[in-house]
Amino acid sequence: MSVKIGIDLGTTFSAVAIYDKTTQMPKIVKNQYGNHITPSVIQFCDDGEIIIGDEAKEAFDEGDVGCVTAFKRGMGDNQPYAFYKGKGYSAEELSAMLLKALKEDTEKILNDTIEEAVITVPAYFFHKERQATLNAAKKAGLKVRMLINEPTAAALNYGVNHWRENAVIMVYDLGGGTFDVTLLQMGNHNEIHCLKTMGNHILGGKDWDRALVHYLIQLIYSETGEDVKKDNQFMNELSGNVEKIKKDLTKAKQVKIKLRVPHYGIYETIITVEDFENLTHSLLDQTVTLCETILKESQMDWHQVTDILLVGGSTRMPQVSKYLEKVSGHRPLTQVNPDEAVALGAAIQTILPIPKYEKLQAGELKSTPTRFKAGLVKKEQSLTHASAIRVKDVQAHALGIIAVNAEGTHYENQNIIPANQEIPVKCAKKFQYYTYPNRKNEVDIYLLQGTKPILECEILNKYVISGIKHKEDGPTIIRIQYSYDASGLVHVQARQEDDQYDLPIREEPIDKDISRFGQPIPQEKITQEKVSVLFVIDTSGSMAGSRIDEAKLSIKDFVHKLKGKNVSFGILAFSSSITPIQSLTENRHKINKSTDSLDSGIGGCGTSADPFPAAQKIFESVKGRKIIIVLTDGDWYGMEPEPTVTAEICKKNQIEIIAIGIGESNLEFLRKISSISEKALKINEKQLRQSFGNIAQTIHDSSHTKGKINREYSSVDTWDAVDE
Repeated sequence: MSVKIGIDLGTTFSAVAIYDKTTQMPKIVKNQYGNHITPSVIQFCDDGEIIIGDEAKEAFDEGDVGCVTAFKRGMGDNQPYAFYKGKGYSAEELSAMLLKALKEDTEKILNDTIEEAVITVPAYFFHKERQATLNAAKKAGLKVRMLINEPTAAALNYGVNHWRENAVIMVYDLGGGTFDVTLLQMGNHNEIHCLKTMGNHILGGKDWDRALVHYLIQLIYSETGEDVKKDNQFMNELSGNVEKIKKDLTKAKQVKIKLRVPHYGIYETIITVEDFENLTHSLLDQTVTLCETILKESQMDWHQVTDILLVGGSTRMPQVSKYLEKVSGHRPLTQVNPDEAVALGAAIQTILPIPKYEKLQAGELKSTPTRFKAGLVKKEQSLTHASAIRVKDVQAHALGIIAVNAEGTHYENQNIIPANQEIPVKCAKKFQYYTYPNRKNEVDIYLLQGTKPILECEILNKYVISGIKHKEDGPTIIRIQYSYDASGLVHVQARQEDDQYDLPIREEPIDKDISRFGQPIPQEKITQEKVSVLFVIDTSGSMAGSRIDEAKLSIKDFVHKLKGKNVSFGILAFSSSITPIQSLTENRHKINKSTDSLDSGIGGCGTSADPFPAAQKIFESVKGRKIIIVLTDGDWYGMEPEPTVTAEICKKNQIEIIAIGIGESNLEFLRKISSISEKALKINEKQLRQSFGNIAQTIHDSSHTKGKINREYSSVDTWDAVDE
């Protein structure tokens, strides 16, 4: 037999819970000391023994220099978080030690083995911190069912006993090291919908402790002249003391402090609740600012919030509920234990289905963020069993790539998946990639999380797509899928054109110096590929009037938008015969003047002359990228050989063909002559200028090749919603 557990891996304390099949409700698993929570403290002893939990916390309170705490704040950073006897330990390694101790203790208490675990993380954790949590669990010998956001877990636990359809809950989660605020709504069918989440992963109760430590250091120095900052043992002892002072101030109006100051003796002072609140008001204000920001971004205000749920041990400070009630007009709820709610919610998630995460597919479904829906709040009820509840969670951070702006002058954060989309969520995008024979064809992608300028965001690793097969006739299409899974982890997949197999992707660390992403791109490092565009325009009689007029305006707009020194343009008219209008030229005034001379009836009234052999002849001695843009309004007839055959010859000579049809043109024919069948267009004449403009932008973006991160494009960017 085996069990599934929920783990609240906290900065200050951790807790374990299971789902009791008899009561159909979650319950806390007490540790070996009979306590509901276990201190997240590790003690390295001189004899090599490592002590974790309650005993380590006692040693920490006594000032033992071998104790390590609050390492959750260092998750995702591979640098050593703590050193002991010259050996460095990362936060991930320390978390693995703690998780292993929790696992072994729980198995001993339950007299059973652990099958898998749901582990909680701050909602505002980035991918690296989530991945580090997952890595730590694996090192501890735990199979992870999924990661769940702490506020969501708390809401799960609260909802089981206090279900009110349409109620809007603000989860205010102030732990020892992190702060999250999440808005949720109880929907019908026992569903909890996360509306939005925000937070600060380096703001928590430890900052209240730090403010008090700093105040006492200054007070000691001003009254005794002793600078105690350099005495490690005293500082450790003081750190342990302030946590107790903070707790005592939740019950008393003032606390008398007695400290043994090195080289001075016993130092005594009194700290009042008012002193403490004045010291830390700015920290509390930061949390409330985030609460008001999340309401504003959700287009809501305080009166639409029905419940404020306090989670995390630091919410026991009276100033928290007092200030929240003052700004919101709501008295925060006290129905849940802030130390246990998150672990209990994680235990509920162990018996709920995991939202499906699907692989790359051809079909696309649009998805939008969950939004607040006003409705009458129904009477509170208890659910018969916790398995009846469902939760739809969101990811806190937008996902983007580092790209080059349209002008090629700066790097920019190109948003792919906005923040607060329901997870799992995925977005597939396509881009053109030019391959070369006998060369390693690879694409580098830099992913980041956040919406701010690049250097203010969390930059993930570099993802290198390899194994791209060389294509002789023009560019290949790479389809890349970016996604968040149910645990909020980022995934990248890529396929080439219609291939059914994923391309290999390896992750590489980013350079230590990433300052270049915030600086202008040196123009000497960007060379624009030579581009030659030949407009092949149908001038048969049916193009008379508005059609030929729109065609001329579209060509001029195209020439204006496709900026660059190495771009040339030409015009070839076809109808019953072929008429060269303008040979390839870089002179924009000249091409615009030639465009004015286009008219219906040039070369005859029908459409029986194949333009591709003439176009191929024009490109014979041309180097660089060669593109034909065909515009036609009807069927071609009487051509021998078929134009599809001559079009294929052009493609084999690495001439790209983009076919655009208006009027009575045949879409299937346009697809056959195009280099990329899905890029063939059949539109009305009023859409011509926009379509030409989009093509010009795409050519511009994909032609700046040197010293540039590949810029993606898609004719239609679509969102995939993943159903349960």
